[in-house]
Amino acid sequence: MSEAPDQTLLEALLDSWDHNNTILLNLLRALPEGGLETVEGRLESGRNMDLHYDHPILMLHHMIWHEGYHHGQIKLALKLAGRPMTDDKAGPVTWSVWMNKTST
Repeated sequence: MSEAPDQTLLEALLDSWDHNNTILLNLLRALPEGGLETVEGRLESGRNMDLHYDHPILMLHHMIWHEGYHHGQIKLALKLAGRPMTDDKAGPVTWSVWMNKTST
């Protein structure tokens, strides 16, 4: 079987990844002023979420954790495919970004 169809599929997949990342970042940047007041209001009043989460922060925590879960799945898939991503390669683009307290 030719590698061309696989390469086309890979390019489409990577393009999709880039689009999804851009969409997510654009959506977060486009939140209107006060867009998280529903969360802040519940925190201040001590009111639980209506569905799925006992506390508003747990919803935000889940969103952050879920992205981390996929981060780990990507690294695991690379490892299983014989293409592991070393910490030297992943660290500067992941952990270092997380730990950079000066970026906004």
